[in-house]
Amino acid sequence: MSQPSSSSSKSPLVQALPTPLSRRGMISVMSATVGLAIGTQLQSHSSEAKASLPEESDQSQRPQGLDEDDFIVHGYTPITLEAKRHIIGTSVITDERHLYIRNNLPLPDRSIIDQADEWQLTMTGVNEERTIALSELKTLGLSTIAAVLQCSGNGRAFYTHGPSGSQWSTGAAGCVIWSGVKLSDVVTFLGGAKPGMNYVTSTGGDPLPQGVDPLAVKVERSVPLDKALNDALLAWEMNGQPLSIEHGGPLRLIVPGYFGCNQIKYVKQIALTADQTKAKIQRSGYRLRPIGQKGSPSFPTMWAMPVKSWITNQSELYGQRQIIRGVAMGGERPISKVEISLNEGQSWREAHLIGPDLGRFAWRLFQLPVQLPVGQHILMSRAYDDQGNLQPEHRHDNERGYGHNGWRDHGLPVTVHSSSLPPHPPSVIKHASTEEVSPHTQTAEHTKDQPKYSDSAQRGRQVFLTESAPACGVCHTVDDAGTKGVVGPNLDELKPSIERIKRAVQNGLGAMPAQPQLSATQLDDLAHYIFEATRAK
Repeated sequence: MSQPSSSSSKSPLVQALPTPLSRRGMISVMSATVGLAIGTQLQSHSSEAKASLPEESDQSQRPQGLDEDDFIVHGYTPITLEAKRHIIGTSVITDERHLYIRNNLPLPDRSIIDQADEWQLTMTGVNEERTIALSELKTLGLSTIAAVLQCSGNGRAFYTHGPSGSQWSTGAAGCVIWSGVKLSDVVTFLGGAKPGMNYVTSTGGDPLPQGVDPLAVKVERSVPLDKALNDALLAWEMNGQPLSIEHGGPLRLIVPGYFGCNQIKYVKQIALTADQTKAKIQRSGYRLRPIGQKGSPSFPTMWAMPVKSWITNQSELYGQRQIIRGVAMGGERPISKVEISLNEGQSWREAHLIGPDLGRFAWRLFQLPVQLPVGQHILMSRAYDDQGNLQPEHRHDNERGYGHNGWRDHGLPVTVHSSSLPPHPPSVIKHASTEEVSPHTQTAEHTKDQPKYSDSAQRGRQVFLTESAPACGVCHTVDDAGTKGVVGPNLDELKPSIERIKRAVQNGLGAMPAQPQLSATQLDDLAHYIFEATRAK
């Protein structure tokens, strides 16, 4: 199924569902472990706290040059870092030190950056098919564009049905300047497209795990040919610096206005194709599907981003005057107006768009001077693009929690203090997380050296190691089982709930196929083993 790339047609993401949220609901936060967050930036301790990297983990997967206190660490295998809401700063351009990182697979060897100009890109579906080095690409022209980079799952933490995946709130987005060569210039240089081509299919150079069907795990996405030839860029620089490996260096395909899953890192092959790729990440992954249904090409894929905004202040404000500020994006369209509500959407005031307008693919900063009384408030924003498309109030519920742009969930609870200066050092309020209790978990205290598992969990360990296909440990890390999976997520870090484990195993998730060969008892045992083993340390 193909989708029109026309930016004038309304995305299905703008169809609001009647799911109003009360003030009480807005500020309640559920455990990140079960993936349920109704509140906004009033984060639970489990999601705000900096995760530690296990000593035995591959240190090459740890990001370089970042202050990890600026991020919510969702995992390292693969690397998944979210910028905290206020870290985005007050510049249109997001510094790389504050830009989220999301990989589907482990990072390639860092040595590819040291020989960046030797990186090879294979082009097919053009009249002169061949492999071309980055050094030669740099002779074909130069183009620079400012564009928002945003993960499809940004805002997933606000869904209430517990969608699987990293529990992003607002920090899986940034606005950066990409520099490289237009894809259309490369296609022209190679004699143009062959007849009958409808898509540009790009493949990443991520290392693939052994023992798994490559189509199930490889990072390969298709986008409409017209869109790619009009807007796409093969970028080797970001914000004036060579692309780091964390952000896809030495070469990355950029499709401005589209979600981050289409911005292929370490791009090693670009094929002009008649049909979309059969890779799972395209056929069933990143599809906007109803809750409970499996992904398929019949559902819309995550291409163009919808209009969206959120407030980027800290949650503590001081003094009699405040400046409310935030960011707004229109996907493929420019932002025309942003409004701010100080009373949970009952009334709205137009904010001021500030800073340079860097084009339709970049976001705009906005601000509004206010005088809020001392106490607690919930601040909300909504944006309009230049076609009059308005950011909706409510989220569009879908199985994987993709494309959330509802303004109500993105509201920011703040506390205003009478003092004009914050206390020094700043006080930090830790919120306890609520964790599911396994009905099979024994009441005796577990120790690291001698964890005591229920009978069900002991049987489930065998299921984890040998009775699923492929074995769970091929992809997933569980220290107790001695497995170091490379596709992830790292279950020791994720600590999924029992129900979340069962749902993922029954339905399949990402590269993992459904496991119909497991009986109900085996599934129950497996879920309890993972639950207990990831909490035994």
